[in-house]
Amino acid sequence: MSISTRIENLNKAIGLGGGILAFSKSLGVSHQVVYQWKKQDYVPTERALLIEHLYGVPYRDMIKPDIAGRLAQPSPVDLV
Repeated sequence: MSISTRIENLNKAIGLGGGILAFSKSLGVSHQVVYQWKKQDYVPTERALLIEHLYGVPYRDMIKPDIAGRLAQPSPVDLV
């Protein structure tokens, strides 16, 4: 089984953050929470935004695919 792109990006951010303990501390969560994100295969949107701000990894590359898909679609207001 291959690792998902979302988890690859999370792992990249963890590396940039100096490892899982330092990374989780910078986000104000426990390392167990980060492991849970890996298990569920996505990062909650608000934390993904913080990760992007701190480490430059695009948040859309870590959030739930259905949410990322909705963000990519223009709203009816954008079409006017």
